[in-house]
Amino acid sequence: MFKASIFLFVLLGVMGCKKNSSDDQANQGEPSNQNCSYTESFTDPRDLQVYPIVVIGNQTWMAKNLNYAITGSWCHNCALYGRLYSWGNALTIAPPGWHLPTVEEWDKLVTTLGGYAVAGGKLKNMSGWRAPNSEAINSRCFSALPGAYRASDGQIIDVNSNTAYWTTLEGGTEVANAFLLGYLYGKIQKTNFSKAWGLSVRCIKD
Repeated sequence: MFKASIFLFVLLGVMGCKKNSSDDQANQGEPSNQNCSYTESFTDPRDLQVYPIVVIGNQTWMAKNLNYAITGSWCHNCALYGRLYSWGNALTIAPPGWHLPTVEEWDKLVTTLGGYAVAGGKLKNMSGWRAPNSEAINSRCFSALPGAYRASDGQIIDVNSNTAYWTTLEGGTEVANAFLLGYLYGKIQKTNFSKAWGLSVRCIKD
């Protein structure tokens, strides 16, 4: 199961770009959100962090990744990308009134945005990604950024290149489901990662 996740990176043409790689095109500070104007926000009562809110179709999403610090979470730029969580932690880390999305909720978002072939580009922020950041238009202000992953050996990989969001779906004893975005394409993919890996969490409202 774990080997399948590694093979995925090869299929995507990702050659294991590690943190501080010389060809990363990291932005200094907060990437631009283009014409996005967030009129609503949510303040996490646990640590008072503020998350902008975006409504897409009839779903309400946070417009930033979760950044609630717990033991067993990691990040390489917490303020910008949020934290990376193991799947077990991701299941329980959402603040009151929010939850980790199901596969069905992600599927609904993808359908609202026109399907798997194009939804990734509509979700990706137009800056903050490694070139070419294909088809990124951030049309609904979801503002996805390349939060990378934390592998089971502790390395943060694919910085500025890729990001993946956990869902509630278990894929087996060792893996769980996630939705994947990358800098080389405008599609979104549904795949499995090792539960021990650190991925991003984007919360949806109850």
